[in-house]
Amino acid sequence: MAIGTLVLAGCGSGRQAVDHPSASTRAGAAALAAWGDAAARFNSEFHQCLGKVNFIRGFWASCIDAEHQRYEAASAQTLGALRAVTGGGPACAQSRSAATAVVTHLQLTWRQASLAMGRMLRAVDTGRAYGGPVPAALRERADREYAQNSRLVPGLVAAMRRACA
Repeated sequence: MAIGTLVLAGCGSGRQAVDHPSASTRAGAAALAAWGDAAARFNSEFHQCLGKVNFIRGFWASCIDAEHQRYEAASAQTLGALRAVTGGGPACAQSRSAATAVVTHLQLTWRQASLAMGRMLRAVDTGRAYGGPVPAALRERADREYAQNSRLVPGLVAAMRRACA
């Protein structure tokens, strides 16, 4: 993915930043690592719910909503921590930007996939035709993005610690 290559290739403002990152950098890096864990939990729950789909009214919401809310909260906390990271130089700005892009892109994709699945199941439940996006296509996109992004998180955390003193 271009985001990861760009950040990982261009970061580094000296050994001192790695050894003694600022409090905001530590918080941003920790939040990004925690977001990676939250993304893994949501991905697992999303697939478990997909594996047991049934057409009982409210099934999708009861299956996915609690984990989705936890994932959304982790995403919001991470984005806030990334905005708060202080550090000069283009490498720091680049690492923050790349990390923010990873979080927001996957968040949007999963939100779209979950909403589409819920709407399709509601349409079936009420006997109406569903005319929205194909949930399976959105799930496949979310799977690809998750696979790419989950591999990038450790490198993005390290890049931020190096680049943002």
